[in-house]
Amino acid sequence: MNKVIESIVERLDNSKITFGLREEQIAYIEDELKRFSNGEINGKYVKYIWEKLGKELYWEPFTLALYYFEYLDKKELLNNFKIN
Repeated sequence: MNKVIESIVERLDNSKITFGLREEQIAYIEDELKRFSNGEINGKYVKYIWEKLGKELYWEPFTLALYYFEYLDKKELLNNFKIN
């Protein structure tokens, strides 16, 4: 096998693959949403912000937004479950 290919395969063998959002990504998203939000605008509903976050986190923007909203739904469900 070619040395370059062997090097790539070796790095991939030692890689960790994550499906979904990681905690540090969620924290980054929430920090950015706070920064962009103000009294009149909720940043999580602004397309530009998701395009920016997608580029910075290497996600397709729409998919990133969907995963984040799914995370929020699960978080709310767990909070409601704990309260009741």
